[in-house]
Amino acid sequence: MATGSGWKFHSIVSLDIHTMKYKPMRGGSWVLLPKFLADRNALVNMKNKDNQCFKYCVANDLNPTKIHLERITKD
Repeated sequence: MATGSGWKFHSIVSLDIHTMKYKPMRGGSWVLLPKFLADRNALVNMKNKDNQCFKYCVANDLNPTKIHLERITKD
């Protein structure tokens, strides 16, 4: 019993390769949110001076506080 189309690959007529320099997105230090975002109370804008924003947000979610969600504490 035969399977497949029976066609065979012969050659490549042309090949285009497009490259770009990879620029990953980075976290940064704290910036003031625009008023329309800050008033929604849906975002936590962690106040920090290093590039570990994501770590602080995850730690804040695992150990929530009632007030001053934007502050980073060591407790």
